[in-house]
Amino acid sequence: MRRRAIGCWLLVVGILLITNYQPQTTVFAKERPGITAAPILQASLGARAVSMGGAYTALADDLYALSYNPAGLGTLNFHELTGMYVKGIEDTRLGFFGYGRPLPFSGLAGQGPPGMGGSVLYSDNGKIEFNRTNPDGSFLSSQNIRAGADVVASVGYGERVGSVEMNVGYGNFDTHHYLGLAGKYIRSELAETYRADAYALDVGYLARVPALNFSFGTSLQNLGGRMKFLEESDPLPMIFRTGAAYKLSTLWNQTFTAAVNYDHFYYDRFWTLGGGLEYSYDPLLSLRVGYRFHHDTDGLTLGFGIHQAGFVLDYAWALTEVFEALHRVTLSYRFGGISRSDRPKVRRGPVEDIPKSQRLEEMGEEKPRFVPERKEKKSEEGVPGWIY
Repeated sequence: MRRRAIGCWLLVVGILLITNYQPQTTVFAKERPGITAAPILQASLGARAVSMGGAYTALADDLYALSYNPAGLGTLNFHELTGMYVKGIEDTRLGFFGYGRPLPFSGLAGQGPPGMGGSVLYSDNGKIEFNRTNPDGSFLSSQNIRAGADVVASVGYGERVGSVEMNVGYGNFDTHHYLGLAGKYIRSELAETYRADAYALDVGYLARVPALNFSFGTSLQNLGGRMKFLEESDPLPMIFRTGAAYKLSTLWNQTFTAAVNYDHFYYDRFWTLGGGLEYSYDPLLSLRVGYRFHHDTDGLTLGFGIHQAGFVLDYAWALTEVFEALHRVTLSYRFGGISRSDRPKVRRGPVEDIPKSQRLEEMGEEKPRFVPERKEKKSEEGVPGWIY
């Protein structure tokens, strides 16, 4: 049953890639930014991801996996409500709201609880002045209208599809593999007059080696139709993302996380490279820094995160090429959750190197309790309790 489920997953992903591939003979031609529709699909979401230079494809451990790698939904351990607000340049605005949770069954591949999430993304492109004229060209009237607005509704699903044991020289470790899908509905409006909509699909893959604190992820986003306002139609911005992350744990509950990411925009013919570092303590407080290369909106990025009683506040500051700062604030609430025993067990190395009590705990057995040795009371008619 599990092999069939994994085979179905791979077949679905393969069909999607083949049916959405369009040969392009000028792959290395000059960049063509702006040729695609729905620029909202290229927005950087999640304050944590932004503050790390967009390097989030291999991390993707919260609801913002919907925007970077839907396979990460398979790692959700809590119910999560999240929202984000961005005040852009001049009077532009962007908002995001979503909910995700682990599901109460073992998934199609039977490898542990899958995860599912949904979100709504909204953008307002500000106001423009619209002038009306008479047939002879004379001025008639003037009014301010909304330049444009976009709405994206997404639903995603991810799960662990298998585990492969690998040898890294000094021990055998399990690599957990996740796959995910996300569907989108996009609706755009221009000048309060023209409207268009489209559907798209994201596919993602995530590999994690918990014992080595290493992860790798890749995703292909916005596979689907085109948006048509009048006579001409434009493709959606198809994006290929890939990245890696490594977490180092130190003393006193301190961790350091390093991540890198490469994004390729297929139709626009340009790429970006991002990287970031995160320092976390206890994990009450997190400090982050990142940089995104070859991108027109994000350069140097900074941010922090605060965790308290299930609430998570993340803030990101990004410096654009025109030296104008953009601010992003994310507020999340996590509750409920699943027990650790419902997740795949972690292999930390050779079995003989792991204490017996720890091995019993990971196998779901109780640790052996210390029982003081009882001295049997001798009978007075037997051997005397004292000797000359």
